[in-house]
Parts: sequence; C-alpha cells; structure tokens
Amino acid sequence: MKGPMSGWTSVCSATFAFVALAGWSPGKGLSTEALYWTAAENSPFFAIRRSRLDGSNIEDVLSGVENQLGELAVDVQAGKLYWVENGVSVHRMVRSGLDGREQEVLLTTADVLLRIALDVPDDAIYFTASVIGGGAGIRRMSLGGGDVKEVIAAEAGDLAVDSAAGRIYWVQEGAIGTYGTDIWSAALDGSGPERVVHPPSSTIRPASPSIQRAARSTGPRSTT
Repeated sequence: MKGPMSGWTSVCSATFAFVALAGWSPGKGLSTEALYWTAAENSPFFAIRRSRLDGSNIEDVLSGVENQLGELAVDVQAGKLYWVENGVSVHRMVRSGLDGREQEVLLTTADVLLRIALDVPDDAIYFTASVIGGGAGIRRMSLGGGDVKEVIAAEAGDLAVDSAAGRIYWVQEGAIGTYGTDIWSAALDGSGPERVVHPPSSTIRPASPSIQRAARSTGPRSTT
C-alpha cells in the first residue's frame, strides 16, 4: 500500500508562502500554464516568482519588495495578478499584469492584510483584515478597488469563494469552551452565516478551504 506521500514531486526548491495558478506566455508566442508563488529573498526583501507547472523556466515577476508579502491570486481571463503587502505601518493590496508590470495600488490601510479570494463573475475581491489593537473580519471590494464593505465581523483565517453558488467559506476559531477551529459559510453579502464543519477533538484543525465544482456559472450575481 502506498503511503500518503507516494507520487509527490518536488518541482522547485524555494522558500515560499503562497501559490497560485495562471496562464503565462514566456518567450515568443509560447502559451502555457504557470505556477506563481511568493518567496523570501535575502533579508529583508521578498519576491513573486513563476514557473511552468513542472518547475522549469523559473523567473522573477517582482523582486526586491521591502514589504512582507501575503497571499496572491490570479484573474486568468483578465490577465491580472493580485497580492497584499504588509509594511511597518502601512498595508496595501496591489494589482498588476501577469508579468508584474502596470502595477496599481487598489487599497492602502492601517489594518494588516493577509488572505484574499477573487469573485471574478461578481467583480469582487474578498480579503481578511486585522485591526491593529484587536478585531478582524472579512471585507469585500471591487476588482478595481473602492467600495470596501465589511462582510463578516468575526475573526477569520483563510477563505474561499464559490461564485456559482453565491457562497463564501472561511476558517474561524471555535467558541470559548468549544474545541477546535470551524469552517463557516454565508451568502456573498455575509448574510445567513452557518457553521458547516466542526471537527471532533481527535482530528486536525481545518486551515485552508477550497471549492471544487463540476460546472460553474459565469453570469454575474448581485451581492447587495
């Protein structure tokens, strides 16, 4: 019987925190799928890199970034890369082309940013923000920046968006006196929150939810 690590392949050797998949055209007219990731360079700098899915053709998309990089996400259809940066006192969300050019700062805030998830059909970005001094939640804004709204007031970890079903999922610590970390779900506007996973004490705590669907709707969905 094969062990749980059987068939795994190391595609590159790097110190990284977050990864994303996207289309990419390296060289002249060559179109391929790509792996993007954040990497720690020589202290105190950070970088965003990409390669083919097999780890070949590694190149820097961004390098020499002084702020610590959080999660990144890709809008394949629009050819856009999104990521968050956390500095000493200022934190921001940035968008660029898949090659790192044409950078736009979409959001600047005093709150710490970490996780992001795109809802492309509804022109929205969902992200977690932790307020300095306590308090955290999930917020939403348009893909081009602006119109920031609080969706979930509870302290949240990682998150995922199911655009087709109009749902958002997130990781949240259990109530006081209750074991473990739960996965919650709500409508995209944050209404009707419900706990969908509460692991027994013998299991590992949930960390990063992801959505799998056989078919997805591409039409817009109202979230107001």
